[in-house]
Parts: sequence; C-alpha cells; structure tokens
Amino acid sequence: MEVLDGIKDHLVRRPDDLTDTRWEYTYHQRLFGYAAPGQSPIDQIETMSRKLAETPYTRRAQSVTWKVWEDNDCYDPPCLQSIWCRTLEEDAGPTLSMNVRFRSNDAYKAAFMNIFALVELQKRIARRVSEISGREVRLGRYCHLADSYHIYGSYFEEFASRFLKAMEKRTFEQRTLRYADLRQVMESARPAILEKARQMGR
Repeated sequence: MEVLDGIKDHLVRRPDDLTDTRWEYTYHQRLFGYAAPGQSPIDQIETMSRKLAETPYTRRAQSVTWKVWEDNDCYDPPCLQSIWCRTLEEDAGPTLSMNVRFRSNDAYKAAFMNIFALVELQKRIARRVSEISGREVRLGRYCHLADSYHIYGSYFEEFASRFLKAMEKRTFEQRTLRYADLRQVMESARPAILEKARQMGR
C-alpha cells in the first residue's frame, strides 16, 4: 500500500523547511509523481505502461528513483534505484518481465516486503498494459538485483537463531507462502492500516 497507493506520501518532509525531519521520499512518490525542478510531476509507471503497450519489445520502459540534485547529499537516499520492464511473446501470449535494482538492500528485515510490493507493482503494470493494448499480458519473471545485499550486525544473532535454524528444521513448503492463502487476511487489515497511516501524519 505504501508503494502502490502512496498511503504514507504525507510523511515526506517539505524540502523548503530545514527543520522538517520527516522522510526524504517514498517510493510511491518517486515512481508515480517524480518531481524535477521546474517540471510537473511525472507518473513513470503510466509512462512505462504506455510504452510497453505501444511497443512491446521496447528496451526503454524504465523508472528511476534517484535525483542527482538531491540524493548525492541527502541523509537517507533511496535504496531502490530502477525498475525495467519488457514484454515477451510466448506460446500462451505476451508476458511482462521486470528487473529491479537496489543499491542497498536489507536482506533480513526489508527484502521480503520490498519484493512483495514490487511484484504487486508488476501485476499492476501488466494489468495497465493489458487495458491500453487490448491484449491480456500475463506475469513473466521477476529479477531482483542488489549491489549490497546485507544483514546488519545489530540483529545478526536474531538472524542466526531464528532464520537459519528455521531453514534447518522446515521444508521448502513450510518456509514459503502463497498470496492466495493470505489475501483475505491482508484485505481485512486494509482499513486499520489506512487509519494507522493517517494518524502518523498528525
């Protein structure tokens, strides 16, 4: 919901207020409303979707988060750097593949939810390309690249005692989840999550 719907965009600090210590950015803001000096915000996801619908084989359907004029010196620059998509013709019809690149990714505490959100974004792009083109576009592969994929020392013991031990004791099936099995629980939690996000802005 943070990445796709922008439920925490109101927590981004005002750039003209040096005393404002809220967040530097949200991924939703950078992807759906990328703001450059002197220009109107750009919906990069809509732009990507239109490019893919009009020219399925294009290699130019990408979105970026980095702002050179801000992020080289800001306290907390984006970890996600870019999203690149391409549709490929397969026997059953077109599929949408996505490559994602992170400069830095917390392997234990953040990567799972990053990937979950970005696969949901991939689904949204595939639906939008389908709407524009009039052809059903199915999901293809998802490729997650991280320049630095790391575990912080502050919770290394927790990682060793919980995650690694679980790897030894559980089968692959016991360590994985299917979204279909969790959809109802997640959807029922949506109103409470929205309210919590709204309260954070007070």
